Amino acid sequence: VGTSGPIHQLTGFTPTTLQGELVTNKGSSNVRPVISDNQIVWGSNKSYRVLGAAFDDRRGGLLPEDLTLLADHVFTGQNKLTQLALQEEPWSLVWGVREDGLLWSCTYDRDQGVRAWAQHKIGGTHSVNGLVSGSSASVEITRDHASVKSICTIPSTDERFQELWMVVERHAVQADGAPTSVDKIYRSIEVMTRRFELDDRDEDAYYVDCGIAAQDIPVDGNGD
Repeated sequence: VGTSGPIHQLTGFTPTTLQGELVTNKGSSNVRPVISDNQIVWGSNKSYRVLGAAFDDRRGGLLPEDLTLLADHVFTGQNKLTQLALQEEPWSLVWGVREDGLLWSCTYDRDQGVRAWAQHKIGGTHSVNGLVSGSSASVEITRDHASVKSICTIPSTDERFQELWMVVERHAVQADGAPTSVDKIYRSIEVMTRRFELDDRDEDAYYVDCGIAAQDIPVDGNGD
C-alpha cells in the first residue's frame, strides 16, 4: 500500500480492520508504479528517487531497495520523476521521464544484481523558463534535446517484444540556433524501433530521431 508516508504490505484484512507490515519509511509519489514479475518499482514521495521492492524468502516479506542509490544525478530536486513505464522484452527496462523532458532507462534485474541507468536524448530542442545563477529573473532556456511528455509500452505487431511509444515535443529554431516564436511547437507520437540483431543487414539499420521510412515511392533524377 503506497502513501506519501511509509509503505506497507497488507497481510490480512476483515470488513472493519486491516493488518499490514512496514516495508519502508520512504513513501511514494503520485507517479504510477510498474510491476515486473514479483517486483514493484515506484517513485519516492519527493519524486527524485526510484525505489523497488520484491519478496525475500529470508525476510518473509518485501525487501526494499533504492535503484538510484549510485545514480543520484538521474532525478533531482530540480528535475523530478514524472512517469514510469516497464518494457519487459527484449530486456527488462524501466523507463523514466524527468520534468525537463529527458528520457532515462534502467536495465533492472534484481536477481542478477543489475541496475544500470542510461540517458536518452531525443533529437531536437525545446525551451523552458528558468532562473540564471545569481539572478532572480526568469529567462527562456533552450535545452539541447526534445521534450518527452508521455511514455507507454505495448506489444509489437509480431508479438516478439514490447515497443516504447512516446509523445515528443520540439520547438523550432532559426538557422543560427536561436529559438523562434513560442507558437512554433510541434508534438508527435513516436515509437522506438526494435533492436538491431546480429543477423540483420547493416544497410537495414535505422537509428534516427523522428524518422519516417518510405517504400516503393518513385523519385526523380535529383533524388527528390
